[in-house]
Amino acid sequence: MRLTGLVCSLLLALTVCAIAEAAPAPRIVRVPGETQGLAVDSGAAFVLRRTTQSAVIRVDLATGRRTTVFRTAGIVGDLVAAGGVLGFDVDVSGDPAGVTQVVAVPTADPAGGAAVLREAPHPVDEECPPFGVGGVTSAGELLVSTYSGTCGSADATVVVSAIGPAGERVLSTARGSAGHFVVGVAGTWELDTAGVDVVRLVNVATGAVRTFRSSLPHALAEARDLQPDGRFVLTETVLRRHGGEVQRVRVIAPGDPPRGGRVLGTVGSPPRLAALFCGGRLVVSRTKDRRTRILVGEREVARVSTSADPYEACDARYLAVEASGSPTRLAVVRLGR
Repeated sequence: MRLTGLVCSLLLALTVCAIAEAAPAPRIVRVPGETQGLAVDSGAAFVLRRTTQSAVIRVDLATGRRTTVFRTAGIVGDLVAAGGVLGFDVDVSGDPAGVTQVVAVPTADPAGGAAVLREAPHPVDEECPPFGVGGVTSAGELLVSTYSGTCGSADATVVVSAIGPAGERVLSTARGSAGHFVVGVAGTWELDTAGVDVVRLVNVATGAVRTFRSSLPHALAEARDLQPDGRFVLTETVLRRHGGEVQRVRVIAPGDPPRGGRVLGTVGSPPRLAALFCGGRLVVSRTKDRRTRILVGEREVARVSTSADPYEACDARYLAVEASGSPTRLAVVRLGR
């Protein structure tokens, strides 16, 4: 009896501790209608809603207030945000030619309106647009890829430029599948792809170049979230012969070996593993059975009911995750300052 009582007391204590340490439920912010994409900066989330027109909606993550910051009859591309700027490209059809635009919107105070940083004709018989927005630097410059030549051919040329308040500067030029494509700029570092499984980290101050490769055989490597100290996230994906995929996520620092770095995990998808930097802090999300666990360091900070592959984005203060349900529901996790 005494042993049974002791076991029961221990179980009760463990249960109480587990409840006390459970991650708090995140706050839910609703956005009417179905939306696509997600970007976060300056304490606000940005989503794209398409009806008869495309509208970019700003959601204040502290108050939940919604504001339409851009509206167009054209097709809006992926939303990217950092350094106080939201960027995207817009393709407006026309006859005989439409136009493609690069658009920037201030994230903290969008009252000043959107600015068109570049515009060019897009003929209806041309499959590829003349350029597209692929990212944003930590200084708020948009990374714009400009295409010339026959779309998808070996003689096509891609020029990646950074466009911001100080003007435009060319970062890389590649022809066909050769060369390097810049995908990130932060501090003195540039991150570029050099093939499907190779990325380069360049210190533009010293000219030093580090090359990193996939650690899984036949993997596609995707680099993202370059930090001012040179760290970045590398996601490796291998397609299985009979369906599904294998995914490995690594956090790489400049001094790591080519196939090294910190491995956050290797999973068959589903489940899903993702990582991103939020104000310099690494945030990891693990999704299984449509439940996503959010971890900062080793500490679980939230659990969210999501789709199998939810949108997520963050700044230094907030993480927003696309939660399950309709209309759009954003789970807001406060990360602190």
